[in-house]
Amino acid sequence: MNKKIHVLDYYCFSSSGKITYDPKKGKYFEPWWAILECDNEILRYYKWLLFKEGIAIQKGSAWGAHITWIRGEEPPKKSFWGKYEALEIGFRYSNYLRYDNGRHVWLDVYCPKCDEMRQELGLQSLNSMSLHLTIGRLLIERENIKGLQTYHYDD
Repeated sequence: MNKKIHVLDYYCFSSSGKITYDPKKGKYFEPWWAILECDNEILRYYKWLLFKEGIAIQKGSAWGAHITWIRGEEPPKKSFWGKYEALEIGFRYSNYLRYDNGRHVWLDVYCPKCDEMRQELGLQSLNSMSLHLTIGRLLIERENIKGLQTYHYDD
């Protein structure tokens, strides 16, 4: 079933995060990654909700609460790499916990600024459902959810 809703209806919460290029250089370093570091309390809250419902989650990412907006893609315009380091930007997120792949739980994120920065680096724009905030990995994998509703957004 398709529904047409306004972006603010689905992405009902807002927060902000700090831009980080090449996160955690050293032990967990992977080149050409860029993330938006987020408030860890968002993760704590949703992990608590899942725990309350009897759904166990493994410990989170080595990078903490984050939104990945570049995943190992070498940008054509490298001179812009690092331009926004430590800049705080806003984003919106859904309260709808998703685990479509049966292995991870996440919240969808809406952040036009991340797309603008990708384009400035010469990278392809992301589709509206590409950004997410991972809550964690399920300890017990679940069946893939069939028949999820899809949404089309009005900006």
